[in-house]
Amino acid sequence: MNSYESRLNHLLSLSGKINERIDYLLLKSNKYSFRRLWIFLAGLILTIIVLNFNSAAGLIAGIISLLVFALTVHYHNRLLHSVKKFSFFKKLQDENIARMKVDWSGIPENVKNINPDESSTFKDLDLTGNKSLHRLLDTSVSTEGSSMLAKLISQFSPDVKIINRNQKIVRELSLKKRFRDKLILKARLISLKPLNGSDILNWLKKAEHSTVPDFLIPVSYIFIFTFVTLFILYNLGIMGNIWFAVFLMYLIFYGKYQKQVSSVFEESSLLSDQIRKF
Repeated sequence: MNSYESRLNHLLSLSGKINERIDYLLLKSNKYSFRRLWIFLAGLILTIIVLNFNSAAGLIAGIISLLVFALTVHYHNRLLHSVKKFSFFKKLQDENIARMKVDWSGIPENVKNINPDESSTFKDLDLTGNKSLHRLLDTSVSTEGSSMLAKLISQFSPDVKIINRNQKIVRELSLKKRFRDKLILKARLISLKPLNGSDILNWLKKAEHSTVPDFLIPVSYIFIFTFVTLFILYNLGIMGNIWFAVFLMYLIFYGKYQKQVSSVFEESSLLSDQIRKF
């Protein structure tokens, strides 16, 4: 058996094992889904029953029920994250298999698709385009990385020093498959969309950025803490329904700065996926 067949058989075996692991985790996840439902219903019924006898005991029962439910949700979310991670890892191995077989249906399209002119040398040599060397080699997670790869394999006047440097890097990384797989996997887990550095640069070049007053977050925390405290004291029969007035004041305060907060969140959401990849 030659190295090609050995490598291909290894990837096929690995893909099968990952698939078995995913099936096991999904079965476990389904059990957690039923547990979450029963814990929520049981906690709700228990809290309502205890509240009819004693308000303080009912409040304690409600808090304990929420903590148990939150703990169950936490472990279920960790399980779902594992399913997602293994699914991405299997997809990555399937792509490697497709590249070895030159199966274009299983090879993802380039992050940045570069379609050459029909009469160009790039088209004649299949350097770039739909079924090209560029697509076969391109495992980048950014538009800039995909463009750089296309530029490297399309140079008519290559620099020998650059070629030797790149070959040295390739030789080093070719022996570190686990490192390469982990690097691509972590980048894909962060965001399904490719990294686009131009979005970050354009934002940095903007003359003005949306801001919120420095006191907004501390005051919001004070409102929330005061509201929760007064609400608990009201349910215990210690104080009147002052909590409602605090709640109305918080709504007025939030409404006044809602536009500024929304603007900041919009800019943050546009940049978060890009920045987190760095």
